[in-house]
Amino acid sequence: MDDGTIKLPSLTRPQRLSRMLAPGSVVFVGGSNISASIDYARRNGFSGRIYIVNPWRDAIANIDCHASIADLPEIPDLAFIAVPKEAVVETVGALASFGVIGAVCNSAGFSEMREDGEKRQNALIAATGSMLLLGPNGPGFANFFDKSVFMQDHFGDHVGVQEGVAVISNGGAYLSDLGCARRSLPVGYLVGVGNQADLTIADLMDALLEDPRVKAINLYIESFRDVAGLSRAALKAIHQNVPVVVVKGGASSAGGRAAQTHTASLSGDATIASALFERFGFIEVTNQLEAIETLKMLVLSDRPTGIRTALATSSGSYAVLGGDAAEAAGLSLPPIDDDAADLMRPQLPHYVLPNNPLDISGGQFEAIDAVENTFRTFFASSIFDLAVLVMSFPPVGGWDPAGWYSCSIAFARAAKTCGLPCAFVNTMPEDLPVDARTLMIENGMVPLMGLDHGMRAIGAVASYAKKAARLRSPGAEYILLPELDHSREISAHARCFDEAQAKTILTAAGIVTPTGRVVGKHDLQNCAKLAFPVALKAVSTEIVHKTEHGAVTLGIANVDHLRQAIAAMVIKTKQTCPDVAIDSFLVEEMVVDAIGEIMVGIRNVPSIGLAMTMAIGGTAVELFQDAVTILLPSPRPAIASALRSLKLFPLLDGWRGQPRADIDGALNAIEMLANFAVSRRDSLDVLEINPLILRPPGKGAVAADAVLRMACRQ
Repeated sequence: MDDGTIKLPSLTRPQRLSRMLAPGSVVFVGGSNISASIDYARRNGFSGRIYIVNPWRDAIANIDCHASIADLPEIPDLAFIAVPKEAVVETVGALASFGVIGAVCNSAGFSEMREDGEKRQNALIAATGSMLLLGPNGPGFANFFDKSVFMQDHFGDHVGVQEGVAVISNGGAYLSDLGCARRSLPVGYLVGVGNQADLTIADLMDALLEDPRVKAINLYIESFRDVAGLSRAALKAIHQNVPVVVVKGGASSAGGRAAQTHTASLSGDATIASALFERFGFIEVTNQLEAIETLKMLVLSDRPTGIRTALATSSGSYAVLGGDAAEAAGLSLPPIDDDAADLMRPQLPHYVLPNNPLDISGGQFEAIDAVENTFRTFFASSIFDLAVLVMSFPPVGGWDPAGWYSCSIAFARAAKTCGLPCAFVNTMPEDLPVDARTLMIENGMVPLMGLDHGMRAIGAVASYAKKAARLRSPGAEYILLPELDHSREISAHARCFDEAQAKTILTAAGIVTPTGRVVGKHDLQNCAKLAFPVALKAVSTEIVHKTEHGAVTLGIANVDHLRQAIAAMVIKTKQTCPDVAIDSFLVEEMVVDAIGEIMVGIRNVPSIGLAMTMAIGGTAVELFQDAVTILLPSPRPAIASALRSLKLFPLLDGWRGQPRADIDGALNAIEMLANFAVSRRDSLDVLEINPLILRPPGKGAVAADAVLRMACRQ
């Protein structure tokens, strides 16, 4: 077995993963079901040594079988496991003991299953030892660059791809969609991580970023396993100028249930996931079709550096629909100037006006040089960042497509002359011929399929340039997230503090709360020293939303009114919360110079960490649906930017001559809340301030209500 290869102990984990993804030898462990995988590997050009372990068969796929792993003539770099779940742990243990570098576990029946699945997966992890494991419940991987393709079945043909995209997915069907799509997407890697028992999405992303042939990465994520590692890989992608396109599965309640049964991990809230992706600089899209078109826009041509778009078409309807779709996708269509319009008029049919969008009408059937000249004049009419042509190739057997070919190539040549990245958007996704796509790519034009997905792809990539530049600036390291402590479930050990207790804790952390007293039903002597008007609140850990239960009274003018308000509240809460005993009350001085209100909520999201949501509106937060979420820790500029992104923020900032709130004071309070949460990340479950009352400039902000759930520190 001494074949001169580097032995396992001398390799680092990244080196082993690199070798696993381009093995010199592979062993398949399984029955006749592995025939398709072996045929697929051969068809994609794998020229290394292939072994099979099966004690009950003489040969599979015309390859002699070995009775056991110990009988193999050498230590393979890779194992592909497709045996019943009951035999997986023993098989993995034998492979690890034999010295195999890495294994793909195609077998299912682990943590994605309710009965004994988690227990079986823990045993699998223990058996893996230092051997790398991809899966279980995963389809395998395809490294088309190096002709190393080891998948459960056919996932597309990409032999000969020199550079392109890497797709990493929780699910195999997503890989099949992208690998088999006939849309001219150059695929270099397909990797299915399955349950991520060992190798995670973060591990694979980090490894594939080492390959200079990878020009963009696509992630399909159903569950988060290592957000700290993912943050490190995201920073690496930013520094290497490799954009990441992400689809989050399980955003809906139904999708979340399916993701749970699929990968045994609850999907994170869609808003939290989007906040995570925004922090990492990922381009988030909604589905696989939008991902394909966005990836093509990233890797098949130069990337636009802005959103100013020259849009042309050969139809008035497409000019209208294309213009609508472009603006909906965040693109800008600046008008052409008068001088350029005068130059263009002789080049257009008399019934067509020079505009942006530009409708050349029947001009597509003119000589290619004339059409190209028209487009060059159009591009010179303003300062554009990119050029887009919207048309629809005729279906096979329809009109002669010659005019569509000549027009699109003329557009591509004109854009190249003017230094503009360009794209062709076929309004219908199914009618763009492969030879037309190939010709466009050869001329530097991205062939996009479908008006909606195509325009969204262009808009996403055009906006990405600004995001990428910001993230590459000094200080981008803030996107890194801390390692999470998975040793215990915080929510299971957390206790709810009543409002008075919560405010005492927050006051000690430097957060301003109203001056107040906790009193009994008849013990009001200390309240005379308060500055009226005051607010009255029932003290209870069982009533979170006090207003709905009659547990809050505002604007109490004096002690007599306070006594009456307490008596009324006792009666009301007995009606609304008959099982809750109210024995004490919080009496607080009211903020009389309020300018506005903000809600700040922080919660510890399993597998992700601390997420902070800010919204404007106090008790009307849910009505306005105007909120923004960021991950913690975040620096003050990121918090400020998030706050200012709220649609209702101008109401706090002196809109139409209204009084301006103390924005700096609000940011001070929010930053202190964030620091408090970060310092207690291992024990904090939920912290909510609603409202945080903003006062006039120089007077700060006051946490008028507080909800706190936190585990007691050991």
